[in-house]
Amino acid sequence: MRALLVPVAALLLSQAFLLAGHGLQLTLLPLRATLEGFSDTQVAFTGSAYFIGFVVGCVLTPRIVQKVGHIRAFAVMASSYSAAALAFDLVPHFASWLLLRVLSGVTISGLYMVLESWLNERATPDTRGTLLGVYTLINLLIVVAGQMLVNVAAPEASTLFAIAASSSPSRSCPCPCQRPSRQRRRRRRRWTCPGSGAWRRLPLGAPWRAGSSPVRSGHSVRCTAARSALTPSTSPC
Repeated sequence: MRALLVPVAALLLSQAFLLAGHGLQLTLLPLRATLEGFSDTQVAFTGSAYFIGFVVGCVLTPRIVQKVGHIRAFAVMASSYSAAALAFDLVPHFASWLLLRVLSGVTISGLYMVLESWLNERATPDTRGTLLGVYTLINLLIVVAGQMLVNVAAPEASTLFAIAASSSPSRSCPCPCQRPSRQRRRRRRRWTCPGSGAWRRLPLGAPWRAGSSPVRSGHSVRCTAARSALTPSTSPC
C-alpha cells in the first residue's frame, strides 16, 4: 500500500485541501445567503447555478488540459476558485452570487477532473481500483470535516470565506512537486540540413558529416550548406 500511495501523495494532499475548503463553502453559502436576506427561491437558484457551472467545466477542462497540461490547468482553476470564494463576501448580491456560483462550479469541476485524470494516468490496471478507492475515501471524509469548519466563526464574518479561499493556494502547492509521468514520451531536438538533392535529418550533436562518412565523436556537424541554413525541427523519439 505504501508503494502505491507514495508516488501520488502530492495529488492526494492537494485533494484534501480542495475538499476541505469546498465542504466549508457548501455549508457556508446557504447560511450567509439567508443572513443577507435572500429568499428560499434565490438560495435554490444559487445552488442550481453551481451545477450549471459544473457541467460547463466538464466540457471546457479537457480542452484546457490538452493545451497547457495538468499542472497549469490545476493552478488556473485553483486561483479562480480562490478569487470566487473571496468575492462572495465582498459582493453579497443575488446577481453577483449567481455568476460566482457558476464560476465555482466550473473551477471545482475542472479541479476534480484534473486530479482524477492525473491519478488515472498514474495507476496501472492492477492498482487502479485500490487507488480510486483511497481517493473516494479521502473525498468523503474531508468533505465532512470541511463542513465542520463552519463552527470556527460566525457565518456573517469574513473569517470563514478567508479559510475557504486559503485552501485553494494551499492545494496548488503540492501538485507542481509531482514528478512527470514516466509513460510520457520524450522529444529530442533534431536538425534538418539541406543536402545535395535530398533532406538529411541529423540528431543534434551527432558525429556525422553530411554527404560523407562518419567522423569521430565530439566533432561538430558540418554541412555542405552554410551553418545558417540549419533549421531546427522536433520529432518524437
